Amino acid sequence: GAAMSVGWQKLADLFWYRRREVYTATHWGDDPDRLHRSLVAGAPYGGPVATVRNEHVFQPLRGDVRPELQTWTSAGRLIASTPWAHTGLVAMGWSSQERLFCVFENGVVRTFSVMCEQLSAFTVDERIASEGGAVLTALWPNGVALLTRKHRLFVNASVMRSGDACQRLAELKGVTKTPLCICVLPPSSEDSGEIQVVVGTAEGPVLLVDRQDCRDLGLDEGPYVAFAVSPAGLLACLSESGVFKVLSVKDDFRVLDVASLECRKRPKQMVWCGDDCIALYLAIATPSDSMQHVLFVGGPKNDWIPYQYDTPVHLVSECDGFRILGPQKVEFVQRVPESVEAIYSIGNCDPPAMLCFAHERYEKGDVCAQESLRIIRDDLADAVATCIDAAQHEHDPANATALLEAAVFGRHFLNEPPDSARFIETCKNLRICTQLRKAPIEIPITVPQLERLGVQGLITRLAQRHKHLLAYRLGEWV
Repeated sequence: GAAMSVGWQKLADLFWYRRREVYTATHWGDDPDRLHRSLVAGAPYGGPVATVRNEHVFQPLRGDVRPELQTWTSAGRLIASTPWAHTGLVAMGWSSQERLFCVFENGVVRTFSVMCEQLSAFTVDERIASEGGAVLTALWPNGVALLTRKHRLFVNASVMRSGDACQRLAELKGVTKTPLCICVLPPSSEDSGEIQVVVGTAEGPVLLVDRQDCRDLGLDEGPYVAFAVSPAGLLACLSESGVFKVLSVKDDFRVLDVASLECRKRPKQMVWCGDDCIALYLAIATPSDSMQHVLFVGGPKNDWIPYQYDTPVHLVSECDGFRILGPQKVEFVQRVPESVEAIYSIGNCDPPAMLCFAHERYEKGDVCAQESLRIIRDDLADAVATCIDAAQHEHDPANATALLEAAVFGRHFLNEPPDSARFIETCKNLRICTQLRKAPIEIPITVPQLERLGVQGLITRLAQRHKHLLAYRLGEWV
């Protein structure tokens, strides 16, 4: 247990967090500045990464100078590329169907497959170009919001077409300078037409805008420079002065927590780590004129865990944590699940930990293994269920196997063996995740992510990568 919990860090005396390496070496290593020189978009569910030349960053002359749109696996293996002749790209993201959509200054949206084939191109609204083009954009998995130079908001609830999917939102009240950031609050369902946009104005107030109305949320200590919305509907807001607030969208934007950061710099990225805490990525200049790349993970009770990097990284938010894509390695940060904590935290004598200890003693031929079981006899069924749950969260197949074997060992001593469906489902999901993580597929999907996406969604994604035989075999097996 002690060895497993090495590297865990406690946040606000509430939860443990862990950072583990998913890939210890990446194929980006030959060009460590790629993430710095490119616009980057990483897809959730361990999905692909898209890169294209950033027009606002100096590009040193090397090799073929023709820009390309490229897609990569999570470990930096090239999937596909296509020549890139477009200019004015302002944002890039992945849709819920894992299609790449690129938003341009003139209001044009181009959608590509993971194999870099163009699927569609359309203009959100002709008025965007006549109003000076888009100065700010916000993406969500099923659409895009654009703010024009004349401070008008347009929302398009599709990444494949415009027309009836496009809405012009209400006028912004009291805005004379260009706002600093915008964020879309995704509708409750894909069919819902009610889309709200949060606007952080340069004057200070934070506005909530929809088709009919524009209202001030009454947040003081602005102006705000970054927003991020969590899967459960929590809105994180970071102000210019380093004040950090979390609001409940469903509870009329009630402030749930307030924290503050010493750093006054605008973050390069701000993403949620599941629904539990936030990750802020800052690039800070050092006295020696080099750049230090720092991640702050936290928020609750104003407690933060710092992680430092020598090279640029890119964060991808997931439902159970977030991925850190770096030129040398890929990591995953998550809150330690309760079931894992109940087994591996130091000095723990909870029933699940005692069951694992009893199984270890049994494996070594210790006749006293039964003593450990006798102590937890009344809680043995719960301990078995906890071991099965903890196995789902383990990245290392050896650890997952040990937990599942402990669960099987415990089942033999139950008067009524529990339903085996959960155990079988866990084994099946772990096999899928373990195989997909390996080269050349390199989809580091976790079991909680797989359960949310569904096997059908995974099969579709494999087929879109032209891995048709694997998709067919997976469908046949499950």
